Amino acid sequence: MDEIVKTLFSAPLATVFVIAGLIFLLVAVVGNISGKIEPGPKGRLFSGILGLAFVVVGLAMHFAQNSAQPSTTPNSPPALSKPAEQIAVVPRAPHSLPVNTPANQAPATLNLPANAEIIEAGCSFSAAQIEGEPGSSHVVACPAECDAAYQILNGTDTYTSNSFICLAAIHAGLIGPQGGTVQVIIEKGRPAYRGSIRHKIQSSDYGKYDGSFRLAPPTQ
Repeated sequence: MDEIVKTLFSAPLATVFVIAGLIFLLVAVVGNISGKIEPGPKGRLFSGILGLAFVVVGLAMHFAQNSAQPSTTPNSPPALSKPAEQIAVVPRAPHSLPVNTPANQAPATLNLPANAEIIEAGCSFSAAQIEGEPGSSHVVACPAECDAAYQILNGTDTYTSNSFICLAAIHAGLIGPQGGTVQVIIEKGRPAYRGSIRHKIQSSDYGKYDGSFRLAPPTQ
């Protein structure tokens, strides 16, 4: 008896439904089982309906499970997985960058000396992070949407070295919100800086600061 109970508990649910339905149908047809189950006419009718319902539900579950499994034929070759699409990454020339040009002109190419360093900056990159003496120039490539980032910008034309370079480039009109490339010239500090509004960017007034920078278009 214990083995039968264990088998029922480990059997699929569809099989349990079918077995239960057959038992109820047996009660409905025979009328009694070993003198222990003796339903009346109404009980036999109810047992027959319930047994039929269990059998139908169990068979439906069984066929649903079989249809969900993929069918395979002995002679059919195994399906080959499609190889992952390879993306070719074309490296950019180390010293060739697009120069910002109007939309109706063909883009020019920025030709830099062999030892020039191109700084791929983020929107919060400042001149204070550039290691260079006053008078040194550096090429900075700016990403897009730096006008929407957190802003530190002091001065006009000449900015404090803690100002964001890409934001200053938009303020100076050298690049647009879509990003671009500028030349940064490191300068000495000044006793004061005057703020202004240019190209929808507000820069602030500032007092004495130890370092400065100004911007210029990259040399073509």
